[in-house]
Amino acid sequence: MNWLNNLASFSLNIGRWFGVPIYVHWTWFALVGVMACVSLSTFLMLLGIFAIILLHEFGHAFAMKRCGSLVQGVVIYPMGGVARGEIPSENEFTITVAGPLVNLFLVPFLYSLSVYGGASSGYFNDLQITNLSLLVFNLIPMYPLDGGRLLRSILAKHFTLYKATSIAFKVTCVCSCLLAVIGVMTMHLLLVVIAAFVYYSADQEMKYMERLSTDNVMGVIQDSHRLVHDIEERLQRIQENR
Repeated sequence: MNWLNNLASFSLNIGRWFGVPIYVHWTWFALVGVMACVSLSTFLMLLGIFAIILLHEFGHAFAMKRCGSLVQGVVIYPMGGVARGEIPSENEFTITVAGPLVNLFLVPFLYSLSVYGGASSGYFNDLQITNLSLLVFNLIPMYPLDGGRLLRSILAKHFTLYKATSIAFKVTCVCSCLLAVIGVMTMHLLLVVIAAFVYYSADQEMKYMERLSTDNVMGVIQDSHRLVHDIEERLQRIQENR
């Protein structure tokens, strides 16, 4: 099954921007290839969406750099993108909010192009609507969407990271169930797929936090045992010296 795992994770490096490697998953190329055969307008729209997602992820990447974190690269998928790197809990809010801010800054720019773009006004108007839709949807409090990450980072100021993740996970479960119901009722199966993907990602993060919490507890117990053992040895030596 190694070939299947390699296929699932394969992404092509298309270059670097400000020193950050850019990777595109092979499924994105497959989607664009199919759309290019179906409709030129859809193909051009996908390229525009690609640019929006790329700028959004570089918002996260630049914020990581600003916070002194290591940026491994940006990966673009058909359903979004990921800025891979270190996200310390104390910087999670700053790094996360940088992505939606990019979409917000694009609003007046795309609006100007939709008004003064001449023959291309319709295209930029569609991009403007898409950009706003991505901005609003991405702020829904569902982990690992930016809204879910922002919720966790705010909760982490008042609770432990584990407790904050647990609350964010519960909110994600409710929101993803509602999204799936809406998808079924409106026959938009893509919403059901997104809801399932979001729930799976949040569940994996919750399990990771549970393992991390268990490891920390076991580490504290082991350290306590070592401390008790060291104290007993020292007391025994003192008694022997007497």
